[in-house]
Amino acid sequence: MLPIKSLSALAFTAALFAAAPAAAQTMSADPAAITAALKSRGMPVTQETDEDKNPVLQTQFGDGAKFTIYFYGCTDGVKCSSLQLHTLYSGSSATIEKMNQFNLDRRYGRGVMETNGDAGLRMDFNMAAGGMPRALFLDNIELWDELMSVFSDFIYE
Repeated sequence: MLPIKSLSALAFTAALFAAAPAAAQTMSADPAAITAALKSRGMPVTQETDEDKNPVLQTQFGDGAKFTIYFYGCTDGVKCSSLQLHTLYSGSSATIEKMNQFNLDRRYGRGVMETNGDAGLRMDFNMAAGGMPRALFLDNIELWDELMSVFSDFIYE
């Protein structure tokens, strides 16, 4: 029979190995990883580059709500440190005052008036210090989906 100290050490070692797969599921601001995560939700993804040669992803939810993912702090178009989800809404009666009210009432995402007069919704992710767990990233995508719906209702009411 193993002494209690040996059993405790064995249990601790087993816990470390059990946690290893979760650590492997950490996501960085890597376009391939983000694309794979979105496609795992059945979302179509196309990749482009912006004028600074940084990656840009175009995607949409099942209801057809489209959005863009911009990557920032990239080195040679890779090794990015952050990303931003962004979508535009044309033809609303949104005002700066309405955007301010939306932002005061909600913690996640922010409504903005774009320079062309369209209402925009943005949500930023700092991925620099090791990224975030894949499950948390996908949870934030669900939150973004909800925010897009709430924002649309808010600016078109």
